[in-house]
Amino acid sequence: MKTVQRLFMATYYILMKIANKVGLTYNEVNVIIWYFVIPLIWAMMIDCIISSYWCSISVIIVGLLVYIVKRKHFKDFCDDVFLLSAKFLDSLGNYTLSSVVICLFVPFLIYLILGLIIVGKYV
Repeated sequence: MKTVQRLFMATYYILMKIANKVGLTYNEVNVIIWYFVIPLIWAMMIDCIISSYWCSISVIIVGLLVYIVKRKHFKDFCDDVFLLSAKFLDSLGNYTLSSVVICLFVPFLIYLILGLIIVGKYV
């Protein structure tokens, strides 16, 4: 469990550093990374696999629409999304463990699988 706690705290520390550097809150950085940046990277990887660009464009359009609609209250929007995410993770029984598994290990596995498919496509 010490490793899980260390991963959780390291992630928190990195997100806080990013937030402080760019002038956003922790919740804003968290939501931007996990709900926009990571899905965009996955979409780009899928586009590479299927030789398209529609997944990436779709994610960008959805992200822009959310930002346009919520820009005046983007901080409040991110706070709401973060709290809903935290409630979900907490409902799984162990917030720290759930956070590490769902927010770190699952994305890592998805990157690994997509990456292997991309490598296999070009080898």
